[in-house]
Amino acid sequence: MTKKTITITTAIGPDNAKRLAMNLDADFNSNYNGSHISFNNKHGRGIITFTFLNEGVSLMFMEVNFRCNTIFKVHFEENVPIDFMFLTSGTMSFKIEDTSIGTIERFQNVIIRYKENAAAIFEMKCDEKIQLCLIQLCPEKYIKNNTKRLDGLPQDIKDVFSQSSSSRMFYHLGNYNLKISDYIKQLKETNTKGLIKDLTITGIVNLILSAQLTEYINHEQSLSLPESLTTTDVEKIHVAVEYLHGHLHQRISVNSLAYHVNLTPVKLQIGFKMVYKKSVNNYTKEMKLQAAYNYFSNSNLNVSQVVYKVGYTSRSYFTQIFSERFGMLPSEFIKGLKKSNLN
Repeated sequence: MTKKTITITTAIGPDNAKRLAMNLDADFNSNYNGSHISFNNKHGRGIITFTFLNEGVSLMFMEVNFRCNTIFKVHFEENVPIDFMFLTSGTMSFKIEDTSIGTIERFQNVIIRYKENAAAIFEMKCDEKIQLCLIQLCPEKYIKNNTKRLDGLPQDIKDVFSQSSSSRMFYHLGNYNLKISDYIKQLKETNTKGLIKDLTITGIVNLILSAQLTEYINHEQSLSLPESLTTTDVEKIHVAVEYLHGHLHQRISVNSLAYHVNLTPVKLQIGFKMVYKKSVNNYTKEMKLQAAYNYFSNSNLNVSQVVYKVGYTSRSYFTQIFSERFGMLPSEFIKGLKKSNLN
């Protein structure tokens, strides 16, 4: 499969944005504090925006769909920045030189400081929708003469911020966090202008940085925030779904399902929203309706039998939600199938 490689050697800035636009044959516009790239061509389609904030902080938001596997090869000779990454859609593989580190997942907290003259390689798959929020911080400018900003941070992350040069690659592929996703949604929906817009964006960016650093600290201390999920938690969500599919005929409450997989009800709901974009109840209802559809299509069961099979006690309620979902009553659906089979 064809791959396109884009090499990044400088921190986010006007020149960096312009070079990226040239690599993608994209339309390019800029103003006093940012740049905008848009493209719909042989490389794919998408929008990439850059906002240059004060004190060595920049923001890039990427919403793209590439037409071939696209590699971003990142290496710096000097002024090595720290990247705070967060995907709200899609995945990216991550390598350091020729060593695979893993896959960066949607809603996963990621912090990286690059090693001087060493390449970090990010690959985005062909035809996969990517939404990436990247906050880039240049330590030399951000810390400057105000080292008190580092108070309260653990020594390891404090070292990452305070080192004038980066002699090793630091990376953190952390827990999954929906709170950060909510902040990013606020960023996208900001529609003010001028100074108000600058202040709003700066405020939200600081909240994101705070949330990402807090997640890192809690991760290192094996603590968990209420709104975050570990990899183990996500595995339990998949176990919960398997349990629901295996007990289709039963009515299972959120509390009992949470107890079965050893999660709190809050964590369970967060996990379903994160993985399936639905609440537990909405996911269960959709699962039961799809099962009912399949029973009607592939068996001779009548409506009452199917209602029992998918765990409902009220035929009238089932008829209502089936009609809302598929646009016809169950009895009409069965008649349509019979007529189709006769023809």
